[in-house]
Amino acid sequence: MITVVSRLRETIKAKCFIQSALAKRAEIAPAKLSLILNSKRRLTVEEFLRLCAVLEISPDEMAQSTNYGFSGFNRGLCGARRF
Repeated sequence: MITVVSRLRETIKAKCFIQSALAKRAEIAPAKLSLILNSKRRLTVEEFLRLCAVLEISPDEMAQSTNYGFSGFNRGLCGARRF
């Protein structure tokens, strides 16, 4: 089963975000974001909406039950995004 958290991880990877930069832009403590992405802490609605805004993806699209198709993503073509 694909979860919202797994979709977040896929989107972060596909958009080449560095976790610490994403945390800063979403105004979430880096340690808290790490716990969320490792399914050790629940994601609040506010955090979800902030992450969607930073990742430039609609909450509806993020919450859909179908796969986004990022499985073929090539990390070699992606430079790390720094802000």
